[in-house]
Amino acid sequence: MTIVDTNSPFLAHVNQLADLEPSHELASYLNSVSWAQKQGVKTTQQAHRLDSIDELSEDMLAEHCVIKLADGWSAKALMIIDREPNNRFFDHVTLRSYGLKKLKEKLTQLYQSTFTGVPQQWVVEAREPGALSSTVSPVSYSFYVFNGIVGFISQTDYNFATRRVSYFDGAFLPLAFGQDVTLSSSELVEGHHLIPQHAARYVKLAQTLSLATKAPFVAVQLFATATGPVFAGLDFAPRILTKQAVKLSSDVVKQLDDKFSGAKSRLDNGSANLIEGQQADSAVRFSVALSAVDDAALATVEEIPDWKYQRLAAVAEKGESRGAWRLSDKYKQLKEAAPNKLAELVNEQMRTAWDAIKRLNAGA
Repeated sequence: MTIVDTNSPFLAHVNQLADLEPSHELASYLNSVSWAQKQGVKTTQQAHRLDSIDELSEDMLAEHCVIKLADGWSAKALMIIDREPNNRFFDHVTLRSYGLKKLKEKLTQLYQSTFTGVPQQWVVEAREPGALSSTVSPVSYSFYVFNGIVGFISQTDYNFATRRVSYFDGAFLPLAFGQDVTLSSSELVEGHHLIPQHAARYVKLAQTLSLATKAPFVAVQLFATATGPVFAGLDFAPRILTKQAVKLSSDVVKQLDDKFSGAKSRLDNGSANLIEGQQADSAVRFSVALSAVDDAALATVEEIPDWKYQRLAAVAEKGESRGAWRLSDKYKQLKEAAPNKLAELVNEQMRTAWDAIKRLNAGA
């Protein structure tokens, strides 16, 4: 695998933005959530904002909630809480139960040991149920969008002590570790590819928000919840790239450079033609096709029932090829019975993507 340097226009762009503070007016997590709500997008529900953890009280902690520290574009979940009897709180991160006093002491220790210098902007949020019953926290997907064209997708599972990650192209075709991507951080572990239910809706939402920012590139973070995508932040200079926690192959970077150059050209020329200025690969074609339909039309596309998806995805989540094979077969059946071109397009793309995951999991 060949690793490229920052001679790449795209990587040079994100590295340049990483040196700016802020990198964009919407780079602040708190600002981006407010902005997304104005766009009519479902976001994580912020119950309380605190300037000091000392302000935290028992009545602020719902039955299922997350305590986060806003840090630039993101908010780090320091505790994932379930309320217990007798005013105690179980944290899924440390796997310990705390009274309020000890909980606040633990959060203070975490802040002082890891986040000194970060402004104390604490957020208590309601915890959305994950799309799979086996997960405490929703799996997160970060869509790298180039003025409406999704070119790369990062999947992060926070339900482990060390984050498990997987990566896709912009149409959910899986990228292979050691060939397309390489991890260079002890904070990340190779995970298994898992496409969220109603994946086309995620791509559509990401491209819509990208166009609203009017930026040539933005990473749109969405949680995969039981009710669909939930907005979780914007990132204009992803740290996995600027800190080289993840290294991309020269082929992958070339594809991203092409999409970045196309986005800049369209913005400079005021063009709304998403195909303009770039090669029409599968990711571009999928984004362009979805841009031509509205949310209502996309919502009518018949997909695998949620209960059946969860059952098969739980097998695929373990890296077993048979789960991906069964999902691919189900999407094939839906494609063959599709009543219109949109349903045929969406289900064929999902069939192709799950088939590629099947072959990757089988070592083919």
